Amino acid sequence: MSEENKPVVTWSHIPDEIRTIIFDMLPPTTLVWLNREYYHKYHYVIMGMIKPSRYQQYVTNMIMGDRVFVFQHIMRENVIRWFKMVTQNKKHHFAGKRYSSFLAFTLEYAITCGSEKCRRVIEDVCTEVIGPKWHKRNRSSTYKKRWTN
Repeated sequence: MSEENKPVVTWSHIPDEIRTIIFDMLPPTTLVWLNREYYHKYHYVIMGMIKPSRYQQYVTNMIMGDRVFVFQHIMRENVIRWFKMVTQNKKHHFAGKRYSSFLAFTLEYAITCGSEKCRRVIEDVCTEVIGPKWHKRNRSSTYKKRWTN
């Protein structure tokens, strides 16, 4: 039988009984990517899938692509930790600028990328969790990496 004559079997051709068995066997790391319902239920497994050194890149990719649904989960999980960087005096450096926290960086990065939906999520979540004047503490300044004479 040639490749052209083979019958095509799709998900709709599989009986419901077999589908439920298949879904029961899938791990959460696979289910999380299927739809919004599973993402809500299993979004905690994503942190284990991302290397800690790549987490900032993951967050910036979500902002750059204006992926609001995923970014909203990220914000809700990390907003307090990112804001505490201000009180612990931990600075965040990116592209020749020094930010008072990773939260200040995400806000400015969303504005730079033109991710209006992500910017609104940042402002809404921070105002809800931290308070209406949360942005007063978030500052950025430029710095030079090389010495000049």
